[in-house]
Amino acid sequence: MTFGPKPRLADVFFGDWFLRDAINTGFPLNTVVSTRQFAASSAKNPSFYRDTILLAYAPVVNGEFTNYEPPPDPKIHVTPGYCWVNAPTAVPQYLQYLTSLGIGMSAYQLVPGWLIKSNQHLDQPTSINPKTWSCVPSDEPQPGQSAGALVLAWFKQRNG
Repeated sequence: MTFGPKPRLADVFFGDWFLRDAINTGFPLNTVVSTRQFAASSAKNPSFYRDTILLAYAPVVNGEFTNYEPPPDPKIHVTPGYCWVNAPTAVPQYLQYLTSLGIGMSAYQLVPGWLIKSNQHLDQPTSINPKTWSCVPSDEPQPGQSAGALVLAWFKQRNG
């Protein structure tokens, strides 16, 4: 948050202010440790912080974002809740919205058809083709679409 092409110093100062205010209003605190010292002491003695409550300001992250085409099925004619009918335009807008608020995201479902095309090619993300995107399992001209490439581009933009 502090370094990189788009530092967010306001977030850092807010975290400091928030914790300072908590301490000033009676939050019980007896030790302060830097990130570097915490990592070093934990590596040297993994049980050093056992039975200790650790407090740190943490950034906000998106709880869950799921958007992929359902598997083709000629018998199903309804749209599942996890598939956005307007995904070709809504997903880029949603990612921009997260960026505008400084909200992060975790991407962890490396399942074929969700973020990746196949287990053999983890470096090939899924994509959305606006001309063939469909949330109806019985009507999928191009199955296996998802926002993988958009999410990857979002991470690259934010993290360089």
